[in-house]
Amino acid sequence: MKIKKSLLFAVGLLVALVFIFSSLLVFVQSEASYSELIQEELRKNTRMVTDLACSELVSYKSCAWLFRFWEHNYQDMDIPLGAVRDQDWIKRHEKFYYGKNAKEISYEEASSYSEAEQKEFAELCYVLNAEYFDRLKRNFNMEAVTCSMYRGGEDAIAFFSAGEDKERDNYPLGQLWPFHAELHPVANRIYTTGANISEAEHISSTVNGVEYLSVYTPVVIDGRMLAAINGSILWSKVRSEIETGTRKATIPLILIRLLAYLLLLYAFEILVIRPLTAMQGSVRKYTSEKNSEATREELSRFRKIHNEIGLLASDVSDMVSEIDMYVEEVQRKAAENERISTELSLAAEIQANALPSEFPPFPDRKEFEIYATMTPASNVGGDFFDYFMVGEDKLAMVVADTSGKGVSAALFTMVSKTIIKTLMQTHADPAKVLHAANDFLFENNEKCMFVTVWLGILDIPSGKLTFADAGHERLLIMHGGEWSYLEKKYTGIPLALMKQSADEYVNEELELSPGDALFQYTDGVTDARDGGEKMFGEDRLLDSLNSAASPEPAELLEHIQNGIHEFVQGAPQFDDITMLGMRYIKRR
Repeated sequence: MKIKKSLLFAVGLLVALVFIFSSLLVFVQSEASYSELIQEELRKNTRMVTDLACSELVSYKSCAWLFRFWEHNYQDMDIPLGAVRDQDWIKRHEKFYYGKNAKEISYEEASSYSEAEQKEFAELCYVLNAEYFDRLKRNFNMEAVTCSMYRGGEDAIAFFSAGEDKERDNYPLGQLWPFHAELHPVANRIYTTGANISEAEHISSTVNGVEYLSVYTPVVIDGRMLAAINGSILWSKVRSEIETGTRKATIPLILIRLLAYLLLLYAFEILVIRPLTAMQGSVRKYTSEKNSEATREELSRFRKIHNEIGLLASDVSDMVSEIDMYVEEVQRKAAENERISTELSLAAEIQANALPSEFPPFPDRKEFEIYATMTPASNVGGDFFDYFMVGEDKLAMVVADTSGKGVSAALFTMVSKTIIKTLMQTHADPAKVLHAANDFLFENNEKCMFVTVWLGILDIPSGKLTFADAGHERLLIMHGGEWSYLEKKYTGIPLALMKQSADEYVNEELELSPGDALFQYTDGVTDARDGGEKMFGEDRLLDSLNSAASPEPAELLEHIQNGIHEFVQGAPQFDDITMLGMRYIKRR
């Protein structure tokens, strides 16, 4: 029942995660949408309040005079709390309270009053507007309705603050309060531009961290902004009420969704888990008993289900039959592959034994050192190298690369190696040997293969190197302690491609001084590739040779091989890698 428990647990966990995530998403989206709607309505309502307050102020014909007077004389003004209900205070201001309509008094008329009359008039107008601000605050449930003027620097001066409670009257007449533009971006734009901006801004109190939603309306007379009216809502309280209301509305919905998910999970267990568990039992029985007939019979009862479960049962039944046939085929191919593997191993062993493997190969000869390696890309390779003495004082060296890989390339390689070595013992002339070998290989080349060859012979007493090339890589020479490529003068085509004239292959000569060395290789060295298909290349090979600590052939070839391994970084070997190094030590 492991599949039942595991799959049911996985589906249950997935359903639970989906339920939790979707419930949170519903709650967050509901709260965000509701909050956005409420915020927009509050902004409009607050905007209406500030516009009403502004309209009331500018309805006074002497509004500009009043603001100037309030700004410069606020310290001398007599404005008690609840002034409109203070009969003594009203009696002192009855001239403007009963006698004249304060709104109709013009700027010029107000300026013509005596100092005492100006003070009485300004005090009465201030109280009337403060009372109006207070009514707006109460009627529209505002946290604050204030009017202030920005005075430059970081200060603003307050004129009106709705409310008669001194403790809640944060900005009484004439109070200076620090204005920080970065905390009030909307107010700052209004103060600095005079524009009537309809945006709202959220402000967090620096005193208690409470968040307010504020809207501003500029007071503009004759194109000049006198002050800005601010209406504020206690947004922290509104948001708390929104969260409570949203939670109450979404809990029933979440419970309904939970019930639906549980029913879905139960239906999944009945319709999916149980049939799958039964089929799993049939498959396990087949793996232990290998009775395909009994397994197909057990699965037949599920094939009648007209959905994916029935299709799965049908596919499993067919798969059981195919497995029986596949097992038989695998057993047959395994026997065949074992035979082929044995043959390949034998071929690789024969090829390895055919290449020189003892180093140093000529322990009695102190005039030179020689070392070579061949690393096939597959079981058997198509490259080969050889070196052998021709007579007493001549060292022959061969490096070759046969087209293709595998057994056929290995056989062609062995034939080519044998022919070249045999001919070299007879002619001791690289160009003539290549010409004769080409004729023989072309006549017996039914598979149209070819081989590139570099063939050289060193006259040990004189240090003269005579060599010929059949489409092979450039030779590298170390002279004076520095390696460089030897530019080709003559290049013959690879052996076995076509019948060649006697002058197709031409000998070149080179005088070696004691301490000089040569390096020859196949293209598997420069074509070695990393995981990004970037090749090792001729320049990197030259740099690697020049960075070697010693020109001694065995150490030199190990250094190059390590450089290739580091470059390819574990990428599959692209081609056979063959290298031969020889250092001329002294003349005999």
